[in-house]
Amino acid sequence: MLRLDDSLVKLMPVEDLVDAIVVTVVAKKRLMDHFVTVGKKKISLRELMDMCLDVPVQGRDFMMPPLMMVRGVGKKGLWLVVNGLTKLDLGERCNEEWRKRLEMVKRNWSVIGPTPYSKLD
Repeated sequence: MLRLDDSLVKLMPVEDLVDAIVVTVVAKKRLMDHFVTVGKKKISLRELMDMCLDVPVQGRDFMMPPLMMVRGVGKKGLWLVVNGLTKLDLGERCNEEWRKRLEMVKRNWSVIGPTPYSKLD
């Protein structure tokens, strides 16, 4: 489904996108709970990618990815989403966009080589 569209902006059902990136049952539950809480039934691939990138934390002197702010997701959940996006064939344009963002994520976390938890398959 994602591969054929090759679209960063097309809105997709949250559950379909979360299922496609193949995260653990706990991570899926936490993500689904989050999107229900914020009232989102559909998100774009770009929105999910953006949730992996550091942003300023309101009222604080540091930055962190929005996924880390989702209750119960934590570092492991962040890396499961990152790895899921990396393994998924998103289409030529989307794959290229994700590779650029992945480099930023890895640089922000000082990761060289394989990402954390990438060996959990």
